Amino acid sequence: MAIAYTERDGRSWRCDGCGSHGRVVSQTDGHRIAAETVALHIEDCTPTPATEQQPDSTQDPKLSLAEAADGSQDRPISELRDSGLLWLINRTVFHPRGLALGLTFGEGGEVTGWRLIGDGSEPMWFSPDDEPRLFAAAQATLAAAQRGE
Repeated sequence: MAIAYTERDGRSWRCDGCGSHGRVVSQTDGHRIAAETVALHIEDCTPTPATEQQPDSTQDPKLSLAEAADGSQDRPISELRDSGLLWLINRTVFHPRGLALGLTFGEGGEVTGWRLIGDGSEPMWFSPDDEPRLFAAAQATLAAAQRGE
């Protein structure tokens, strides 16, 4: 899995998946060009399946994900944050485009929904202090999924 992102300076980019990196020289459009480069790199670096999965015609289309044929269960949306997946989604998809996926919370602290934040004019990033912890959480979640857990 490629985790490509713009660096803190907004004009450099790096991919933890393949090790690629680069820097935009333009002073005026540097942030925008770096974000576009990251978005294009993610498409190039992320492997795609050789064949598309066809839907199983024997599976009832009315089944929810909680009743999936493979035995997997729905997980609460609140786990996106602690699992590191919200970080990964934001870091690879939304932040380079100047947006962020944010969770909304009710009075009792429960997740009640989500929203897109930002106007798309400048790339966003997380605090450098949070990056190692969130990266490790995302890697652990992805590794567990690959093991079938």
